[in-house]
Amino acid sequence: MQEEKKPARRETLLMLLLLIAGVVAIFSGTKTTGRNDHIALVQRICKKTLYPSTCHSTLSFPISTIVTTKRTVLDLALTTVNTAIKSIIHARLKIKRLRSLPRSPATKDCLLMLDQSLHILRASRTNLRSVFRVRNRRTRNLRQVRSLLAAAMTHRDSCLSGLDDENVFNSSRSGIKNKIVFSKFLNPMKETLSNALAITNKLLKSSERVIAHRRVSELGLGNPGPDEFVVVCSNGTGDYKTISEAVEAAPSSISHRFVIQISPGVYSENIFIPFQKNNLMFVGSGMNLTVIEGNRNMKDGYTTFNSATLAISGAGFLARDLTVVNTAGPAKGQAVALRVSADQAAFYRCNISGYQDTLYAHSSSQFYRDCIISGTVDFIFGNAAAVFQNCLIIVLHPLQGQRDMITAHSRDDPFQPTGFSLQNCSITAPIYNHFSSNTSKYEVYLGRPWRRYSRTMVMGSYLGEEVSPKGWHDWSENAPLDSVELMEYNNRGPGSKISERVAWARYNATREEAVEFAIGNLIDGWWLNATTYPFYFGL
Repeated sequence: MQEEKKPARRETLLMLLLLIAGVVAIFSGTKTTGRNDHIALVQRICKKTLYPSTCHSTLSFPISTIVTTKRTVLDLALTTVNTAIKSIIHARLKIKRLRSLPRSPATKDCLLMLDQSLHILRASRTNLRSVFRVRNRRTRNLRQVRSLLAAAMTHRDSCLSGLDDENVFNSSRSGIKNKIVFSKFLNPMKETLSNALAITNKLLKSSERVIAHRRVSELGLGNPGPDEFVVVCSNGTGDYKTISEAVEAAPSSISHRFVIQISPGVYSENIFIPFQKNNLMFVGSGMNLTVIEGNRNMKDGYTTFNSATLAISGAGFLARDLTVVNTAGPAKGQAVALRVSADQAAFYRCNISGYQDTLYAHSSSQFYRDCIISGTVDFIFGNAAAVFQNCLIIVLHPLQGQRDMITAHSRDDPFQPTGFSLQNCSITAPIYNHFSSNTSKYEVYLGRPWRRYSRTMVMGSYLGEEVSPKGWHDWSENAPLDSVELMEYNNRGPGSKISERVAWARYNATREEAVEFAIGNLIDGWWLNATTYPFYFGL
């Protein structure tokens, strides 16, 4: 009987082997199909980037085999961000090991900006990983990732721009050598970040897009209330005598608000808020009562980046009812009063005063409401996504031979979601100019493009007679203008006449184009709900 069962066993074994072979063949075919799909997707994605060769080399291996298309695009974005993180770590390590590298203010700025870029990219990676885990916040998270990637790219560009400034104002060859060294290590970072932005835009287009036309409460929608509160008073009656001491004492990486109440007085100090100090709030006693002043400037050896009286890198920063001023004067060149590199930073009833380069809206999402901003040359500049709502823009008398340029936006990549929006603002000269017969006339322009993809919208605003009929000015004679977006929509006042505007500017923007520069789109303004500042989303 046992002998008769052997053929049956052989048949069973044979069938089992055939079944295993079939399964292996199926999975092998699926794996091959998965790889082919991945290669096809990489080719399709990389074709739409500015640097397809770098894109292909970054994504040349399959992340996974059997995944949905959306998930695969997300994996590609994560891989690209991880590559950018590795490139920054590599660049920092190499640069710090170069003992022959001349140490200068500009190189110190560069190393600081690399640290901030690394922090920003790690936050981008965290947000990307949560995109498909938290479905109801998918679009919001992707917009946040896009903003962070743009900020990291801006830090890289600002590093190299600072080294260029060093070449101009430093008679030695150290600036040239530094620029060569930093460019060598940072160029791959630029290409990888640009590709990451392009892939994130691809994800955003496939996600639900919300354009907010609605108006919200003039007082915002939330009031979380402070969890910690300290007082600064220069006479010693508060918790601290200087603002810098209060900032240093503030906790790091917090989820609540740390409020620093600043008593009336003039505080002569240069304040830096690092990225570790998030969710800080300065509350002054009044725009003209609490004054923070400094006088650092380019002529005295400071970089533009490091000349700021108040420099902010900590996310979620808020300020209200105070003045920030750089007192260096027009003859000292670039002299920043306020530099903001912080994401989701907002200012209410603040006076930001200087001459050249007054407000460095450096990077990330920013909001200014009911503020006064004064200056001469490029006095609102940088590559932030910034909305100025109901602000007073005062153009001061420039040096002989200078022209007043209100804005100078520096977007250098078409995938960066950045731009300036001046909404319902008033642009005028100081009131004494209108009554003094001795005040000579000077040219005032709404702005000029600092980089080839510069974006600025002036809409619903009053333009005084000081504004040139041409409206806008080029950066230099041979600067490309075909890719800039300098636009106007529904303005009023004697300076708003468009009959003599330069041909390359968009002086007759459409409502649809204007909506793209409203709070709901340009800075994804949901985060303003917690500030208690007045604002409106639409036009």
